[in-house]
Amino acid sequence: MATKYGVNAKLYFDAAGVAHDSWTEVSKLLGNEVTWTLEKRKQELIPRNLRGWKATIAKLKVTSFEFKLPVDHADAAYLAFEQAHLNRSAIGIAIMDGDITVAANEGLKGDFKVFKFDRSEPVDGIQTVSISLKPCISDTNVAWYTVPA
Repeated sequence: MATKYGVNAKLYFDAAGVAHDSWTEVSKLLGNEVTWTLEKRKQELIPRNLRGWKATIAKLKVTSFEFKLPVDHADAAYLAFEQAHLNRSAIGIAIMDGDITVAANEGLKGDFKVFKFDRSEPVDGIQTVSISLKPCISDTNVAWYTVPA
């Protein structure tokens, strides 16, 4: 498998949720990166059979995404994230290492909520929003997804 470059990564949304499975690319991302946190919480143990050694086990998986968009009331992605935030509703998200229609590309899919929708209005630049997404309770679990062949 070839090295994957960030420039080829794609962020998709589906305002109807991940179960709807009708993806639209978020094409106006700003900045150099989408920050994607994917980690596990840990639990430390001191079992007697390890004879004084402390062990660590992986517990809950935690993920979040942060990115910036220009304020554009005609952009479907901007409007979908704005409405999800204002209405406290879930939005389907797929963050992929390439196009979601190309076999073997992979990423995370699930229903998320918008936890941050911070607007920046610099005098010498464009208005932007910083958006933060986290998984939410849904009928469809957040899961790793590989595009089938």
